[in-house]
This record gives sequence, structure tokens and C-alpha cells, in this order.
Amino acid sequence: MELTNEKIEQANKRGQLVRDFFTDIVSVAFDKVNKRVVIKFKSGFECSFVPKDLRGFEKATDDQLSVIEIASPLSIFFPKIDEGIYIPSLFESFFGHKPWVDQAVVVAA
Repeated sequence: MELTNEKIEQANKRGQLVRDFFTDIVSVAFDKVNKRVVIKFKSGFECSFVPKDLRGFEKATDDQLSVIEIASPLSIFFPKIDEGIYIPSLFESFFGHKPWVDQAVVVAA
């Protein structure tokens, strides 16, 4: 596969889209009632997921899941189980990389 200026430009657009879409995490919390982690981003976007569905979280207790740190603008860390999540990878694991990024690029264009 030849690396062309067009391919580099397309990759840069996809990367910028990911940065624009995810912006910085402003808060994260475990909702004990619904058993979900809720993440809020600076853009106003909010998402949640069931942590027990993820590898490394299957046996985590509510107490362990209730302590969450924002480790970086796009990652969270659960110190009581020593597990972290990079949010773009979380989306990739649920939706697959290429389909959601490519669809978002089409929508943004």
C-alpha cells in the first residue's frame, strides 16, 4: 500500500474528528442503581457503559467501581482494581474502528 498525500490527509481528518468528538472528560462516576459508568465530556456529550462487560472488570464490586479517576483527557482509571480505559478504544471495542470513524467522517464532510 502506497502512502500518498491524500491518504495522509484522510488520516489527519479522522484523527481530528476523534479529538473533536471526544474532547476532554470533565466527570466520571459509577451509577450504583443502574450499574453503569457515566462519562461526561467538555463538549456536552455523555455516554455510559456496563463495566462488567469489559475484560478485567467481570468480578469488580460496586465499591471497587465507585472509585474512578480521570487519568488523562481521554482515559479513566479504577485504582481499586488497577484497570484503565482509553475512551476511544472503548468505542472501538463496541462499534468497531472503521465503521464508526468512517461514518462520522462522512457526516462531518
